[in-house]
Amino acid sequence: MKTIKVFEAFAGYGSQLMALKRLQANYSELLQVEAIGISEIDKYAIQAYKAIHGEVKNYGNISKIDWSQVPDFDLFTYSSPCQDFSQAGLQRGGEQGSGTRSSLLWECERAIAAKRPKYLLMENVSALVSQKFIKLFNRWQVVLQGYGYKNFAKVLNAKDYGVPQNRERIFLVSILDDEARYEFPQPFTLEKRLKDVLEQNVDERYYLSDERIAGLLASMAKEKEAGRGYEFAPKTGADTTANSVTTNAGGRKTDNFIAEPRVSQIGQLNAGQSGRVYDSEHLCPTIDASATDHSRKIKIAEPCVQQIGCLYDNNAQAGRVYDTKGISPTLDDMSSGGSKEPKIALKEQSIITPPHGYFKGAENTETSPCVKVSAMQGQNFVKEQICIGSMQKNAYKGSTDGVSPCINSACGMGGGQTPMVTDNGIRVRKLTERELFRLMDVSEPDIDILLNAGISKTQLAKMAGNSIVVACLYHIFDRMFIHTEPTEAQLRLF
Repeated sequence: MKTIKVFEAFAGYGSQLMALKRLQANYSELLQVEAIGISEIDKYAIQAYKAIHGEVKNYGNISKIDWSQVPDFDLFTYSSPCQDFSQAGLQRGGEQGSGTRSSLLWECERAIAAKRPKYLLMENVSALVSQKFIKLFNRWQVVLQGYGYKNFAKVLNAKDYGVPQNRERIFLVSILDDEARYEFPQPFTLEKRLKDVLEQNVDERYYLSDERIAGLLASMAKEKEAGRGYEFAPKTGADTTANSVTTNAGGRKTDNFIAEPRVSQIGQLNAGQSGRVYDSEHLCPTIDASATDHSRKIKIAEPCVQQIGCLYDNNAQAGRVYDTKGISPTLDDMSSGGSKEPKIALKEQSIITPPHGYFKGAENTETSPCVKVSAMQGQNFVKEQICIGSMQKNAYKGSTDGVSPCINSACGMGGGQTPMVTDNGIRVRKLTERELFRLMDVSEPDIDILLNAGISKTQLAKMAGNSIVVACLYHIFDRMFIHTEPTEAQLRLF
């Protein structure tokens, strides 16, 4: 059995140890993991780490650690701050002595020189291997080579390792052996989808106001005119992957936002969740243990047939006009034409537009079911479709699946390109903290611990964005400690 003693620098909530524990659980006869210590200065991360992993000695600020006082370890993991490499930051870099947060990378040299662990694992944003910073990255590898390490680097994407998040990160595996060989895990088909991590019942606090959505659209249009091209593009459950989780979830236009159909509660049969009555096109509430009790059985609300008019005086059956969710009158031998043919009334709805003016829609065309605005003495009559975008000038596309068409540079700037949402349209929300941790591949029991650790939601979201996807780490460690033999493909490279 192999025992791996690990030290986590810039530990966060301990995603590296999570992955190692998961690997140990799957290969307990081959691997044992022991946490020697961590280096972390963020009080919320320290609180989260302790809640999940228990008492592990924290040596604090990495620049002040006396490594001679730290027990020996086999694996040193270091995911130094990425802000000064990231495209979302100022990209001030991480040159030694520069004083930037990312320059803390060079403090790791003291640990490596003093302890000489057999294995090193570095993770950072993929911008570190961009043209701007590749020389720094290569210089760091030369430093490690000077201590006898052989380096293996590769950019991995979380979506290639079972997690529905499009998150690219550079990983550097270093082994204290000139003859060492290492093969990064091979990508495999993604089976999960974004919808698999989404919660069903989300608190109202996560939903964006119509004013916020309009502001994001207007800001996006302004930036596109300036050539920056940052998009506000909410996803739906039909999307395969989420965008990369950031430290300020929902704070940037490019963050993850979810578009959902509006769900209308139209009644309450009794107290409690099981008594709620929803629009017949939406879902039944969760069935609980009392659902067999007659007084608390789940009820189904069916549309009432409501007559809203009559086309001629004698009130004959075939002349009655019904609500669009009602039922047509019985057809008789005069239904093939004339005044007795059953009629369908369009449902009246209100229309909400972004605050850039009020725009008239066109008549129905072959290319787009449209809204006719200001018809019938100012009343807005629309088909039962969600009006969410433009197919042509002054024509608004209706979509039965509630997915917005591509938003272009004219959106929010006036004219027929402005998206419109009806009152039975879509709502847009941020991801919940549970969803963020799911996208980081944290286990459900550990998520429960994090959510109940007394840490604010803002800090939890920040920690998720700062962390490493556990699945990527798991497969990297699997190749380091379990399935260590190189494949035929790798052997051909040496």
